[in-house]
Amino acid sequence: MNSKFPRRGGLLAAMALTLSLFTACFFSRTPPSNYDLTTPDPIPVDYQIKVSAFSTAGIGHYKMVVRESENRLKLDEYNRWSQQPGAMITKYLTAAFAQPDDRIGTSRRVYYLTGSVMACELDKTDGVAYLLIRYAIDCDGVDTVPELGTVSYRIKVKEATPDAFAVALSEAANEFALHVKKEIDESIVAQEKTEQRP
Repeated sequence: MNSKFPRRGGLLAAMALTLSLFTACFFSRTPPSNYDLTTPDPIPVDYQIKVSAFSTAGIGHYKMVVRESENRLKLDEYNRWSQQPGAMITKYLTAAFAQPDDRIGTSRRVYYLTGSVMACELDKTDGVAYLLIRYAIDCDGVDTVPELGTVSYRIKVKEATPDAFAVALSEAANEFALHVKKEIDESIVAQEKTEQRP
């Protein structure tokens, strides 16, 4: 009868050890890190740009997407965006094109910008942050077909880390904002030339 107690005690000790190891592993997991784009510097324009919500296509959404080979993508479980890429681009563009109150009243035209983030990846094969965007620009009160376009950016990163990815993606977002301004400026010049024709 007494010989059973050591066995029971050994079993309980083994169960306690297993439980403690499981608890240690469970609670010692590093929580996910969240990343956002850099706050942009204002881009002065002589018109209004109203940014509609950009959608997000592809995989990942909140999780960072890492391209490990030409055909293999990996979702990073521990490094995530604060918002989906489309929402981050929307917020970035809205901040970049926000105009002071004293300039809004003098704006001649209102432009509407919308689009979709088709790809947002940290490409380890080339050491770049890759951003692919489809977009549309429409002008209020101007009888023209909306400007449609697709642009991509490949920003070099010194090392394939989440921090470097976030910095490079912010640079790509800024390049896209400047591209939008250039597109609108060129369309205004073309429209004014058309209006001046006899």
